[in-house]
Amino acid sequence: MWCARFILLSAAIVLMLGGLCVYDPYLTYVGAGAGISGGFMAILQWMVASKARCPLCHTPILADKACSRHRQAKNAFGSHRTRVALAIIFKNQFYCPYCNEPTLLRLRNSVNRA
Repeated sequence: MWCARFILLSAAIVLMLGGLCVYDPYLTYVGAGAGISGGFMAILQWMVASKARCPLCHTPILADKACSRHRQAKNAFGSHRTRVALAIIFKNQFYCPYCNEPTLLRLRNSVNRA
């Protein structure tokens, strides 16, 4: 959702400016639709991001926190959250920007606890 939001909002700006430059109302409407979709994606991502936590330090990895990051934490395109989102998509693992520990994404074993 983090990457889709970035792509949709960037595409909205390009399409709306392109539509205004060539006087094409259809292109401008498509750009406005992409902007609205990007806005909805931002709200949905904000709601889901607070639930995604690092299993070691329990800090929300995709939410905007004011916590200090690890001194060796790397970023992508100037953002630690972008690096985490891209690592999850392409490598199925990520390094927490707060504790710098590697985490492999896997499903938990669902056991009935009675």
